[in-house]
Amino acid sequence: MSRLPSSPLLRMQRALIRSAVLLGALAGTSESSAQLAPAPEPTVIQKPGEIETSAGGPQDPEAAAALPSLSADRGCPERYLVLQVEPTLSEGLAHEIGVDLSVELQARGIGVCAAQRSDVPPLALVTLRQTESVLSIELDDHMTQKRVQRDLSLLKVPESGRALAAAIAVDELLRASWAELTMGSARQIAEPAPAPRASEEPLQPYIAPPRPRARWGALSISAGYSHGSASWNALLAGASLTLWPRSWLWLQVGIFGLRTSSIVLPLGKLHARGVVAEATLGVCPWNNRRLLACAGARTGVDFVAFQASANPSMAQAFDRNATGAHLQGVVALGFPLARRLLLTTELGLGGPLQEVVATDGDRPLLGTKGPLWTLSLGLGVTR
Repeated sequence: MSRLPSSPLLRMQRALIRSAVLLGALAGTSESSAQLAPAPEPTVIQKPGEIETSAGGPQDPEAAAALPSLSADRGCPERYLVLQVEPTLSEGLAHEIGVDLSVELQARGIGVCAAQRSDVPPLALVTLRQTESVLSIELDDHMTQKRVQRDLSLLKVPESGRALAAAIAVDELLRASWAELTMGSARQIAEPAPAPRASEEPLQPYIAPPRPRARWGALSISAGYSHGSASWNALLAGASLTLWPRSWLWLQVGIFGLRTSSIVLPLGKLHARGVVAEATLGVCPWNNRRLLACAGARTGVDFVAFQASANPSMAQAFDRNATGAHLQGVVALGFPLARRLLLTTELGLGGPLQEVVATDGDRPLLGTKGPLWTLSLGLGVTR
């Protein structure tokens, strides 16, 4: 597409008119949707002898060279708009507007045609109408599916520059309409993906429950009962010290006093008194502030004194001191009563390593002979 001859004076005039249009020569703007009722059928720019039509060729060589796209299918480019005018606008002004608009748009590769091509639809349809000193420009934008109208006051525009002012106004109207498409594409690229919606309920911080701490020691007093096959029914009472160097390791030492029940013999009664010292080694699968459960092996030394009734002959036969030893398997359960109080129960089952027995000849009367079991209950202070 060729341009009209230009000069510094013409370029300055275009710049001044463009500035006037941008700074407020426009009287008002209104916009509506594309579904508005169509405008009355306009009259196509057809100035005989100047613009090419389907009925004849261009008769004005300068106009034909400047507006090669103001034609039907043969002269319209792929990207074009259709310019139509109503009878209220003079033919001379309409033709000049078409020439100047063609020059304004050719830099963007857009042509101006008087009729629509049969194979390619136009980018937009521009309709011009004049009411006294106001030129109304209606743009039916096929790309955005919108119809935009702008009123251009011609009072402040010199008569020689009105065509150029109108062409510039149409160009600016197209730019404003198509800016929506450009901004929409840029916004989709610039906007980050939406962040996942947070839950409406605020998240409560999770506070882990305090881990129960294992105890490491206890001092206890206890009482128990011991039973053996040779009439051994003994009550025990004493104290013990328990240590847990590791939460699973069980160490215990204790000392207890004992007294057996008396057995009746033909010449009187016989019972035993003594002291028992014990040591325990075991493991504790559960050792926390809620439960204590341990199992292990216990060995003890028995210091026993047999005592008979006041019958001198019995005393001479049975009064004596003896030392023995025993071994038992033991299980223990502990239940916290308060912050530092621990109730324990222990059950031991075993037998003597060295018997302590009072006999009458070969017949055992009283002592730690045969299977031996012990049951005790204790109350301790822990740390």
